[in-house]
Parts: sequence; structure tokens; C-alpha cells
Amino acid sequence: MLVVQSGLGSIGEMLRVLLNYLRILGRNLWFRWFFILSLISTGTTFYASFHPGFLLPKSVTLVVALLALFISPYDVYKRQWSEIQGLLRENSELKDFQDKRSATDLADLISDLEDNLNKARSPASDRQFGAGTYIRPSTDLWKAVRNKLRLEPRTRVSLNRVYTMVDRWCSIVDSGLRPGLGSPELDLIVGKLRVEIPALLEELRKAQTR
Repeated sequence: MLVVQSGLGSIGEMLRVLLNYLRILGRNLWFRWFFILSLISTGTTFYASFHPGFLLPKSVTLVVALLALFISPYDVYKRQWSEIQGLLRENSELKDFQDKRSATDLADLISDLEDNLNKARSPASDRQFGAGTYIRPSTDLWKAVRNKLRLEPRTRVSLNRVYTMVDRWCSIVDSGLRPGLGSPELDLIVGKLRVEIPALLEELRKAQTR
């Protein structure tokens, strides 16, 4: 039963393709002209069979048939080829745009990591005015571009790990904790980031030159 349905599906697909081809061919002016000429040629052939005195060169029918057979499909082929080339150009332009966008996103991500590294080296401010405040790092850019960037799997894993720590850092800052009270967890996070971000920046800068 499954084989029969598969066979019917294939036949149906072939018929759809054929009908689509005939619709395209029917819109072709060359095909219409030669189709009319073919009808005229066929009509004169029958006319000659009932009127022996009427002479019709035998090559006329063959020439008309050959023209209809080759020129019209060739014209359709040229149109389709032109459309395909247009789609290929659009695809190439889209790829160029995506490559440029990816390069811009990568440059922005490097800048974001550099900012976070500077903050990790000095995570607190205004210590001289009492309890002080913790500086909040940034994760918004990474969340915006992480699914767009084409990165090596190892680099992506490193970025995910780094920004997971940065996100936890944000949570600590948002909790209202102040440097005067101290945060062993935050001290551990920024200590790791001071080591991991420079190595990650080196990998990303290498990716920029590829």
C-alpha cells in the first residue's frame, strides 16, 4: 500500500511539474507563434490531401516542428537561467551582508569583553566614601549576538562560561551588596575573569584575521 501511495505521489509531482512547464511555455510568445504555424501547417496538409493540385513543400512541417521544439524551450530556459542567476546574486549579496554583520558583531563583542575585563580588575568604586558600590558588568551584547556569530565550538564554550560568571556578577550587584560588606563569591568570580578573558580575547582577535 505504501509503495502504491509513493508511486502515485511521484506521478502527481511529475504532473505538477509538467503543468507548470506548460504554463510557462504557454506564456512564451515564440511558442504561441510556432503553435499557430504548426496548426496552419497541419491544416494545409489535410487540405492538400483533398485537393491534389495544392502543393506544399514537405520540409515546411518539419521546419515548423523543429522551430517549435527547440527555440521556444530555449527561450524559456534563458528566462529561467536569468532568474536563477538573479537569485544567486541575491544570495551572494546576502552572504556578504551576513559576513560584514558577523565581523561587526565580533568587534563589538571584543570591546564588550575588554570593558568587562577592566571592570573585573577594579570591580568596586567610591570606596573612599564609605561602603562604596560594585560596578555592574555587561551581558546584553552577548545575549544579542550569541546565536548569530560563527565561532569555533571551543571558543563558544569559553564565552558561555565567561558570560555565565558575568551574569552571576550582575546578580550580586543587583542584590544591593556593597564592597564594605565584602563578597567572597564576587572576589572569586572577578579573579577567574581576569585570567579567562585575556585568553578569550586572544582567540577572538585571531578569528578576526581569518
